[in-house]
Amino acid sequence: MDYATSIKHIERLLDQRRIQSAMQEMGTTLEQLLKELYRDYLPRLSPGDRAIISQAERDTAAKIKSRSGSADTFTLGQMERFLRNSGFLDKAGASGAGTRALMRADLKPFVEARNDATHQAVPPSENEARPYFHQLVQFLEENGKLASAPALSAAATLKPWTDVVTPHPDIQSGRLEMSTYAADLWAVAFGGERCPEVYRTAAAFFDATYLTNNLAGLLGDAVRVLAGGAGDRVLQLRTPFGGGKTHALIALYHLATSDGKQRAKVIESVKARRGTILADPGPVSVAVLHGMSLDPLTPRTPELGVTLHTLWGELAYQLGGKTAYDLVRAQDESRSAPGKPTLVIVPSAVRS
Repeated sequence: MDYATSIKHIERLLDQRRIQSAMQEMGTTLEQLLKELYRDYLPRLSPGDRAIISQAERDTAAKIKSRSGSADTFTLGQMERFLRNSGFLDKAGASGAGTRALMRADLKPFVEARNDATHQAVPPSENEARPYFHQLVQFLEENGKLASAPALSAAATLKPWTDVVTPHPDIQSGRLEMSTYAADLWAVAFGGERCPEVYRTAAAFFDATYLTNNLAGLLGDAVRVLAGGAGDRVLQLRTPFGGGKTHALIALYHLATSDGKQRAKVIESVKARRGTILADPGPVSVAVLHGMSLDPLTPRTPELGVTLHTLWGELAYQLGGKTAYDLVRAQDESRSAPGKPTLVIVPSAVRS
């Protein structure tokens, strides 16, 4: 039996919370170990001890009505009781077998847990199963069936993280501020120097951003539509708090407002990630309407002679500057919606 492979498989089952299968495998491995010990060390005992124990084997086989009369057919519980009651473990230990841990251990809970998992489909909890696993590893190591290294968990053999990755420069220099984690789209668009460098410029932002498949998909969809292709013109981001909405919006903002070289670089990354064909939409007009940063009671004055009070005032100014704002200035200053009451009737829209 390849004990190292069995131990790795059992540990993987425990990590996957497959406790019933893990207990079954542990029982099979322990049973194999006990039978192997018996076969290997019985011939090494003195003739007198060998005769006594062989007779105990036959008596046990008769008691459980085993036709073969051999310990090879004993169950785990039967094998454990036979070896302990016959004195084999003590005598084999004197002959060089690694039986100290087996002799000290109370294997009854182990056997019962294995039987419950196998026959009753009632496995123990993970916290109860882990000690049985470590007990089994100890038995195997003591008998030279398992080197110490394979019994270690995968985590114990991992390299220190400092040997695998290089921390970001601001972490190495001790300049990292917790405010860096609070991304703010409005600050990116209008905050200037108050916005952390990692968010403020497109180059720094995309250098520090891992382009996930979903983020690449969002950017790809936006680029395709902006370039005149097919796709949804309205996108709704649905993620829980901390799910990355703001980061995705900042990515869209920088993609649209960055220079041609930077924009082309990002588009190439998106194409490679998604395996799709995308055209560069060229310069794009962008408006950012941030509900947490706009307050009709506190108008914004982006330049002399322009004071923005409403969403339509913001939208007009951000898309077309003062010229576009002048088209809705009166409505913005009076806080009234532009235009007049209008009814739009579009029959058979699907066919249009």
